[in-house]
Amino acid sequence: MRIDNIQFEWRNGCGELSARVNSARSRRGEPRVWFRFPVRKAPARCGDVMVCAFLVPCMQAGEDLEVVAPVSARLFEALPRIQDILLEWYPGFRRSRVTGHKESDAATRAERTAACFSAGVDSLFTQLDPELQTDSLVLVHGFENPVERRDLLNATLRAVEPMAGELKKPVMVVETNLRSLVERGLSRSRPRFRGNLFGFCWMGAFLAAIGHCLQSEYGRFVIPASLSLDQLCAYGSHPHLDPLWSSHAVQIIHHGAGAGRLEKIRRIARAAPRAVGWLQVCESNPPARINCGDCDKCLRTRLALRLAGACEPNPAFPQPPNWERWPLLADRNRWEREYTELLRWSQAEKETAAVSALQAILSPPPWWKDLYRHGRNLARRLVRRYFPGVAGLLRRDRRRVW
Repeated sequence: MRIDNIQFEWRNGCGELSARVNSARSRRGEPRVWFRFPVRKAPARCGDVMVCAFLVPCMQAGEDLEVVAPVSARLFEALPRIQDILLEWYPGFRRSRVTGHKESDAATRAERTAACFSAGVDSLFTQLDPELQTDSLVLVHGFENPVERRDLLNATLRAVEPMAGELKKPVMVVETNLRSLVERGLSRSRPRFRGNLFGFCWMGAFLAAIGHCLQSEYGRFVIPASLSLDQLCAYGSHPHLDPLWSSHAVQIIHHGAGAGRLEKIRRIARAAPRAVGWLQVCESNPPARINCGDCDKCLRTRLALRLAGACEPNPAFPQPPNWERWPLLADRNRWEREYTELLRWSQAEKETAAVSALQAILSPPPWWKDLYRHGRNLARRLVRRYFPGVAGLLRRDRRRVW
């Protein structure tokens, strides 16, 4: 893959950094990737942005990466270690040969600090840490939602802006088509990663690319931790991996891994009770609401908030919870530890409806459910192996957002 023709323009009140993407596997000619952010000055080393953005997709696709732009010497020298970690985690990846103009690092770095912020539990917990002083909150559109969905951006801003006002910090919106370009324009024409490429492998590098876009004004960029230290596994954002994406101009900071999700919710309920009403945790993007209130993640969050003493009714979850439906939605294999802790906490607080639902979630499934699950997984593997076209059509129809 070759990244060239990198340009920076100031238009409509924001800077736009764009580049041409040349890939042998692309079915859309030579598309352009772009980043739009409210900073007037281009990054000193635009190659830092492109290396962070495209190294993981190139490793997954088995392509080398050529960036026709200067790349920080510190980042360039960290690439072998980054690839060693990713290859250990994902044996299906291939080491990519990265070429570019390695430039010695300058002695200056901006003093300001920016932090990713989505009005979720992890990002709000980061902002409540008194030892971490941040100057601006960065909302990335095109990260969790397609960049063309302006309605989802407006809905997210309705949750983010009141919370930012409570924190007394400005919100900076950064938009990019990077995820849409890779997942729609490139990934369907190459061997598909078995799982969520964005979440499992790419998320930290994606956010590091955003941090490097802002390097002319912000010398530190904070990525809130998604997993606690006792939950660490091969994941796109990791305390051992995220800091390696730093350059001399930008230090990438992975923050908050010392606390689990339930501990974060306890601290938020104590330290920022008003902000609880603007939490945005739902992944289904319901119309006219910031949270659906009935998915597994919403139910886990609202139960933890209730047990932590948050005021009810909570504007973030206007509908009453449906605890009876929860066992049908739960992912026991992924969140068993959190369900177990919620069960102990609910039993102590005598939340009988939640206790019944959690006991059903944690109890061993009947034999016919295991048989059904194994048969379903076998059928999926056979369809992917022998009927890839049908599998692609089914996947495209089923995907709600991407």
